[in-house]
Amino acid sequence: MQLFRLAPVLLAITSMVVAAPTAMSKVRLAATLLPKIDLAANFIISKTFIPNKAIPGYGKIFTAPNVDKGRIGWFVEAKDRTPDDPVILYAHGGGYLVGFLPPFIWISNAIYSALGNNRLSILLLDYTLTLDKVFPQQLIEFTETFNQLSKTSNNIILMGDSAGGHLCLQFLRHQNYKQFSGVVAANTSAATTGGIFLSPWVNVYPDPNDGTFKTNYGKDYLTARLMQHGTEVNLPERWMYTDPAFNMYKDAIDWDSFLPPKVFVSRGENEVLYDSIGDWTELAGFDGNDTLFTDPDGVHDSAVLVQEDSDIIPEIITYLRDIL
Repeated sequence: MQLFRLAPVLLAITSMVVAAPTAMSKVRLAATLLPKIDLAANFIISKTFIPNKAIPGYGKIFTAPNVDKGRIGWFVEAKDRTPDDPVILYAHGGGYLVGFLPPFIWISNAIYSALGNNRLSILLLDYTLTLDKVFPQQLIEFTETFNQLSKTSNNIILMGDSAGGHLCLQFLRHQNYKQFSGVVAANTSAATTGGIFLSPWVNVYPDPNDGTFKTNYGKDYLTARLMQHGTEVNLPERWMYTDPAFNMYKDAIDWDSFLPPKVFVSRGENEVLYDSIGDWTELAGFDGNDTLFTDPDGVHDSAVLVQEDSDIIPEIITYLRDIL
């Protein structure tokens, strides 16, 4: 039994612990009890379960201004990487409350191994959790990482699951539509060439009685209440909870004018965010060039949690082969 098969159980337990309290202070307390493993330790732990032991640049540290050293590292960096070589910049999920864990490295390995393209590099960001610094610290770190990476790459593909998908979309909004106050300007001359957003958290303060938040309740480990409690920790001002700038599913800006030419989005058939993700893809003007893939019987973030049993990984590979 591979270790990542324990991930759904661990996350379900975590969800129940965090969802049980009704007060924000208790949510914060529950989140602080979760293990925090730095990126270097994640690389060491994860390597044990990766068959390919010769991954170029594995665990190599990448530095960027205003990001603590050790928070950015390469899963793989192509040998003699050139500016035209593709680089995936990956932001992990966890509601901004759960830190970097081995499954995020394992999904990187699943993609790299299945794609079979030795020119692909994957850069991982272990951003500061909102328990330590609330928004916009996470967007600051993502923007600084992108800016630094864009000095040596003009072929950057953004990838994020859940909260990481939310962070990627916030970055694109910040870069191309309207800057967020207090966040360093993004390099606007560096366009992204692709986007992979897995169960993106596009509705951060949902109504429990709205659409699939109600009809998929009990089918998914995630709930509207859990997301509400998390957002109360993540964002410093209450008006932000429902503001379109933080809730892409109702953010009617011209997404299509600045999204990458082809975008891949996944959702689970049984996840509570099913409707909201669909609403965002409509606002974003998804057409025949883009992919909205629904994982049969899937739950939130199943691409990360049950990689062997998810139909999402092969779809990601198909998408990457199309754009590379």
